Amino acid sequence: MKTLALLLSCMLVAACTTARATDPNVAAVGARIHAAWNEHIRAAKARDLPGVMALYTDDAVYAIADNPLRRGRAELEAMEQQGMASNEVLAATHTTQSLRVLGDHAFELGTIEGDVAANGQPAQHVVFHYVAEWRAAPDGAWRIAHLVGRMAPR
Repeated sequence: MKTLALLLSCMLVAACTTARATDPNVAAVGARIHAAWNEHIRAAKARDLPGVMALYTDDAVYAIADNPLRRGRAELEAMEQQGMASNEVLAATHTTQSLRVLGDHAFELGTIEGDVAANGQPAQHVVFHYVAEWRAAPDGAWRIAHLVGRMAPR
């Protein structure tokens, strides 16, 4: 838990750096990040595991409240596969509240909101609040290296 708190604190400090250190291409990076989330949502709705995993770096760390810490592609893939087997994403939208870009790193505060049906149950509207550290890949894609968040029913 201390590691999670430290990681979240460091990400928030980095996200609040001065405008002087912010890359002038924030809008372009924001559009790529939004497109990456939209592709992730599309893949989750289609239960397309490779498409879902395209969002993450190979060494990604995923820390969600009340869930075990996940590290690396194998752990994230197992988590995403289990989630797709037991849940159906019916609709979801991505919103960025804040974005700071520092070269090939970006820090995003955002939400994913939508309707999910678990194990054939009636759909539940959920909101995922998160802070993400993104990294630019050599191919120009932006991928999540660290994701810290909390899922809340609405």
